[in-house]
Amino acid sequence: MQLFYLANIRIPTEKAHGVQIAKMCAALANQDLSVTLVVPKKFTPLKEDIFNYYQVKRNFKIIRLNSLNLI
Repeated sequence: MQLFYLANIRIPTEKAHGVQIAKMCAALANQDLSVTLVVPKKFTPLKEDIFNYYQVKRNFKIIRLNSLNLI
């Protein structure tokens, strides 16, 4: 089964919701789901790899969509 997790956030982020999203995607992927995290391309001062930053398994995909950042 394919699951797309849509999140309108910049990732990685230092806020708690980033941790929750990364850990949820990893946990769902552990249940034999094909998980893809879909996020917008937004500027983030954190340059570290998402999987290393949140210390989660590299068992889901990430797609970054172009977005218009007006703020």
